[in-house]
Amino acid sequence: MLLGAIWMFWEHFFPQEPDVQVGYENLDVVVEDLHLVQGGKGQRTWELVAIESRYKRHESRISFDQPRITFYNQKDAEQITARAPSGEYLQDKGLAKLWPQVIATYGQTIVHAKRMVFDQKAQTISFRQDVLIEHPHAQATSDQAMIVLNNNQLVLTGNVEVDLDANSFP
Repeated sequence: MLLGAIWMFWEHFFPQEPDVQVGYENLDVVVEDLHLVQGGKGQRTWELVAIESRYKRHESRISFDQPRITFYNQKDAEQITARAPSGEYLQDKGLAKLWPQVIATYGQTIVHAKRMVFDQKAQTISFRQDVLIEHPHAQATSDQAMIVLNNNQLVLTGNVEVDLDANSFP
């Protein structure tokens, strides 16, 4: 009799089947202090740190607050670090976007722009809108700038103006 009472008590207060079942098909997640590392074959290609992120599964999109992305070039080139107030990563397209006040550092070069797009497939970083490039020996402005990661090349297009520091050259 005592065992029967204990069993009834246990089943009533600790049922084996949960009362709530959760489906994760359209799960949206919020994560604080996100740190993602992307790469392959034992090499890091890029790394992202953000204060807060939101994952929208049905859109395959992660949006970020205060993101900082560091790109690693496998050809011993300097790493590129970009930061901005906001950003997102579109998983299906392999695109990372930062806005509105992007600041990227690349060795002694600093790039300012309103928008930045990293295309993982093309291995390019594009800067758009009010692009300003500062270097100890020159300053340039353009509509767009692109860093081609595979050959470590910086290309400026659209209304390009370059001011050289005459004292920097022999």
